[in-house]
Amino acid sequence: LCRALTCEAEVCVALNPVVCTSDDPCADSVCEPATGSCVAAPKTRDADRDGHRSPLPGYHPGEPGSCGDDCDDTRAAAYPGGTETCDGSDNDCDGVIDNGSIFLGPSLPSVRLVAASNHVSSARRSLIYGDGSFFAGYWAQEVEDEPHGYLGGFTPWGGRTLAEWPVTQAQAPSFGPSLAWNGDAMAAVWTDARVDDNYEVFFSSFSARGDKLIADVRVTTAPDFSLHPEILFDQGRYVVAFDDRREKVVGVYGQLLDLQGAPLGEQLLLSGFSKAAEYPALAATPTSLGLVYTVLHGDAVGLELQLLDKQLGALGPPILVTDSEVHAPAVTAVGDSFLVTWDVYRDDGPGDAILGAMYDGGGNLLAGPVELASGAAYARSHSLVSFGDRVLMVWADTYDGNYELYAKVLGIDLTEREPRHRLTDDPAVTIAPYAALSDQGAIGVVFDDWRLGQHNAYMLEFGCVPSPSPPLL
Repeated sequence: LCRALTCEAEVCVALNPVVCTSDDPCADSVCEPATGSCVAAPKTRDADRDGHRSPLPGYHPGEPGSCGDDCDDTRAAAYPGGTETCDGSDNDCDGVIDNGSIFLGPSLPSVRLVAASNHVSSARRSLIYGDGSFFAGYWAQEVEDEPHGYLGGFTPWGGRTLAEWPVTQAQAPSFGPSLAWNGDAMAAVWTDARVDDNYEVFFSSFSARGDKLIADVRVTTAPDFSLHPEILFDQGRYVVAFDDRREKVVGVYGQLLDLQGAPLGEQLLLSGFSKAAEYPALAATPTSLGLVYTVLHGDAVGLELQLLDKQLGALGPPILVTDSEVHAPAVTAVGDSFLVTWDVYRDDGPGDAILGAMYDGGGNLLAGPVELASGAAYARSHSLVSFGDRVLMVWADTYDGNYELYAKVLGIDLTEREPRHRLTDDPAVTIAPYAALSDQGAIGVVFDDWRLGQHNAYMLEFGCVPSPSPPLL
């Protein structure tokens, strides 16, 4: 009910209540307390303030009932009818980023990520882009101290926009956060042991300057460890997945959160009660979510893909991608399809390839499983960036003797579009890349390296180059 007050001669009485209702499927009617009138509140957001709203969850942009036509509400350079340029955005919303451009030109020298001189080790955890900056989530450790999670911010092409920033002030060990950008703020999820030395998942939100916008929100309250949280922003809310030991068998759970970290619905077990499932990874198309996680099959570690609707409901039974030798699974949305990738681990350590398989939104296998990176004695750790019709993969292998970073671009059929390109050249071990795409055409990569004789996190960049114009006939 909507009710206003009228006051005369210092006597105030309530006016008759008004029931706020709306026939508009794209807006709610809400009460404005000051006037007692009902006003329209759109159900979708224009977070990037480009005049185009994001669609409702589960809809393609612009389709009937979507209430929005923006294909990427986190970037003002992407909207229907925009002019496509070589800038890392789908400017015209045709589903393809930087149509026809190439990305594997010369890379810039890497930049050390950690600022504090008393840190003796650090490691990457995630990398995102928003509001003109890359934001890295990583953990760092001082001499004889426990690890703690941090944020670092960098403008493309080598600048720095914020000092190293602790994710939480809680005096407990924590690990580097997983990050997501919602168009005007950054969210982080991480685990720390502030409650009875039991690792739980926490959430918070930060501005583009690193200012903390809300107090830490505790996401899990399980009696045993909750670990390996992943977060993505999807059509107006956050999706969080993590593995949890609250039952007899470890499982992967999911939780939807609003922009302030409040739960939207219950936490749901997404992997089933009968299997040991860990290490989740998430991706989103306009109509569905793709969740991958490792599963224990006897003595072997396999990999499953679970397709979900936008409320975390299963769209079918889990798909067994492979039943053995899986490590560090990942999933990336490529158009309306999902590319599932993983490292191979043998009994004695890393295998010799990064593998991948492409599935459509119905769970049908389109391509693979196939080796995406091969030719080295050992390969480990990888990250992917989708361009809508192709995907860039960054990984580490020993192709040139020691672990270095390489990149290539693959088509939706998993064939090479741009061949292997070496990104680093250092005698120390270089592994574990996380890659992200800026709207200035830069690919940023954070990674682990031992070049100073100790474990540290670094960053490098390379960029978009327009494709050559066809010759005039």
